[in-house]
Amino acid sequence: MKVLLFTADWCQPCQAMKPIIKEVAENCSADYEFINVETEDPRMKKYLVMSTPTIVIEEGGQMKARFVGYQDADVLKAAIISPDWH
Repeated sequence: MKVLLFTADWCQPCQAMKPIIKEVAENCSADYEFINVETEDPRMKKYLVMSTPTIVIEEGGQMKARFVGYQDADVLKAAIISPDWH
């Protein structure tokens, strides 16, 4: 399981999400990665990232859940640990 945060330096909600993503991922034994939207990362196209922050939870290289905007830690944790989150 991996949590991807598509972020930008100028995005204040993105900066607020970084410690939340880190804490939730570590508590759920998941990996996490912060991806700067000002780069040419191919996952931006794969997951249709148009806004920041966008959070994608991957499982086996496939999207399990996707959120746009600031999210509460409990919502992210539920998406990571729930086997049938949609």
